[in-house]
Amino acid sequence: MTPPTELVITLPLPVNLANGRMHWREKDRDRKAYFEHCDVLSMTKGIRWLDGEPAKRPAALGFVLHVGNQMDDDNALARVKWAVDWLFTRRFLVEDKRPWCSMSIPSQVITRDKNKQRLEITIKYEDSNG
Repeated sequence: MTPPTELVITLPLPVNLANGRMHWREKDRDRKAYFEHCDVLSMTKGIRWLDGEPAKRPAALGFVLHVGNQMDDDNALARVKWAVDWLFTRRFLVEDKRPWCSMSIPSQVITRDKNKQRLEITIKYEDSNG
């Protein structure tokens, strides 16, 4: 089976940790709960490309945050960290640092409807022939 060259994954909106302080134990508990939520969503949506070894190809990540309020670019990028860590631990990425992974600043869509707040991630894999 040929691995895909592009995947679009929709995940729940991660907690905004950019300007807050949280005890490490509480933060770790929240991170684990976020990972479990992402696992359940990936299974129910049929995202099954995570079996076996990751593709040995670099990937570029693009993000769209659907949030309630506009965020600074640096805080928006910090907000996607747990999602990127989840992608790495679930073998969508070989590594979550260069040269295996590059990331863009997330674009933002403002929605007051909390049911529509989410994170959309586009993973574009480099062609293995190039």
